[in-house]
Amino acid sequence: MPEVKLIITIDGPAGSGKSTTARCVAKRLGYVYLDSGALYRAVTLAALRRQVDFQDADALTAVAGTSDIQLRSEGGDMNVYLDGENITRAIRMPEVTRAIGPVSGNRDVRTILLERQRQMAAVGGIVAEGRDMGTVVFPEAQLKYFMLATIEERAKRRQKDLARLDINTDIETIIEEMLKRDRDDSQRDTSPLRCPPGAVEIDTTKLSIDQQVDRIIEDAVRMGAKTMNPEVIIDPDAGFCPGVKRAIKLIDEELTHGDLVAIGPVIHNQRELQRLSEKGLKTVPQETISDKVDSNLQAQKVLIRTHGIGPDIRQRLQQADLQIVDATCPIVKKVQKMVVDFHRQGYQIAIIGKKGHAEVLGLLGHCDHQVVVIASESDVESLDTKRKTLVLAQTTIGKKKYDHLLEQIKKRVPDVVAHDTNCRYISERYDQVGEFARSVDVLIFVSGKESSNAQVLFDICRQQNKNAYKIESTEEINSQWFKHAGRIGISGAASTPGWQFDQVREYLLCDLSLR
Repeated sequence: MPEVKLIITIDGPAGSGKSTTARCVAKRLGYVYLDSGALYRAVTLAALRRQVDFQDADALTAVAGTSDIQLRSEGGDMNVYLDGENITRAIRMPEVTRAIGPVSGNRDVRTILLERQRQMAAVGGIVAEGRDMGTVVFPEAQLKYFMLATIEERAKRRQKDLARLDINTDIETIIEEMLKRDRDDSQRDTSPLRCPPGAVEIDTTKLSIDQQVDRIIEDAVRMGAKTMNPEVIIDPDAGFCPGVKRAIKLIDEELTHGDLVAIGPVIHNQRELQRLSEKGLKTVPQETISDKVDSNLQAQKVLIRTHGIGPDIRQRLQQADLQIVDATCPIVKKVQKMVVDFHRQGYQIAIIGKKGHAEVLGLLGHCDHQVVVIASESDVESLDTKRKTLVLAQTTIGKKKYDHLLEQIKKRVPDVVAHDTNCRYISERYDQVGEFARSVDVLIFVSGKESSNAQVLFDICRQQNKNAYKIESTEEINSQWFKHAGRIGISGAASTPGWQFDQVREYLLCDLSLR
C-alpha cells in the first residue's frame, strides 16, 4: 500500500490528554503537530498586552487579524511565537486561561484562525488537536478522535503541567476554571465543543499516554500511514574534557613504544580501560606505593593520571629510579601550586569536594595532609574559625555545590580567601547537557559507573528529561525506551570516549533497526 498523508484530529475538553497524545502521534508519524488552542491563547495574550476590552468583539477581531502568530517545530517541540517573541510559556499563565473565553467564542476570530489552520494542512500529514478540529476545521479528516476523562483526573493533569512551568495552583481553583471553560465551550454559538461525526471516543481516565498513542498509530498504519524512524544524534559537546583528552593521547603514544603502568585507574570508564589494557596499559592501585614502591614496578615506566599525586608519592617514584610519564591535568597542577603557596603562608586549606576522590587525595599531599574536605554542610563545623582560610574546589565538583558550601563556610569563618577552581569545561557542560536533554525525546547517557562527574551530569539530564537512561554498554539498552521517540540523543561524561558514542548510535540504528 502506498504511503498516505493523513489528517488526524483529536478533540476534547481541557486536560483530557489530547495535547500530549497529539504531540506523540505527530512525532511517531513525522507529521506536523497543530495545537489550535495555542493560537487562541496567543490572540488572548496579545489582547491582554494591548489592554483590549474583551467585551469589544471588533477589537478582538482586529487583534487576531494584525498579530503575527507562528507555530514552529524546534528541537522536537512545538513553540509558539507572537510577533517574533517565543510565548510558549506565557500563554499557559492562569490569566490567559481565565480570559480566553470571549476570544475562542468570537466568530470572526475563529474565521481568521480557521483559514490559517487549513493552510497548514493543505498537503496532509498533520495531527490537529483542539475543540472543533473534527467538526469545523477539518471535517474531511480521515481519522477523528474525541477524548474524555473525569474532571478530577483532568484537573490533576493540568496541575502537573502548570507545575512544570513553575506555576503553582490549587486543585480546587483548577477544577472551577475547567468547569467554567467546559460550559463556555459547549454552550457557545460558534463551533461548540461536541464529538465530531464519525469520531472514535476514548476515555483516557485510566489510560497511559502510550496506550492512547498506540491506539491512534494502529489506526493510522492500517490506513496507509508509515511511522517515522527516529533521528539519533550525538551531543556535539559530549566526550573527553581537555585534560582527559590530553592524557589519553599521551598514553596511546607511550604504548606504541612499550608497556606502561598507571598509578590508579586513568579514567572512570571500564570500556576505555579495557581498550587501553589490550594495548599494553597496566594498572596498579595507588596504595601500592603508599609506603614504598612495590618491587614489581622496578625498571617500569609509570603514568601519573589526570587527578595528580602528592609530592611524597612522586618522590618515592623518583627514588625508585622509575621513568615518569606525567598526565596530570594542567588545571589540577594550578590548584596544587595554589595549595602549596597558601599552606606555606599559614592558611587553613578547605577543599570543597568528594572525600576519597583521587584529585582530593593528591591535593592533600601538597600541604602535609592538613586539609579539611568539605563534602556537606556538616563538614563546615570542622573548620577552625580563628584561622585564615583558603577555599578551593575539586575541579569537577560543580559550581552550584561550590557556591552553596562556600556560603556556609563564610557564615562560620570570618577570614576567607576563595578561589572557584572548578574546571570551566566541566562547569559549562552542566548547562550544555541540560539543554541537550531538553531537545530530545529520549536521552541515552553513556558513562562508567564509578565516575562522580557522570552522576552529576546524569542527574541534570533526569531533571530536564524524564526519559533519560544511564548505561555503560549497549547490552543495557531496552527497546521499549524508544517506543514513541522521534528524536533520540546520546550524551555522556567527561570520561566517555567518542568511539563509545558512535558504538551506541550504530547499535540503535542497526541492531535495533531504528534507521
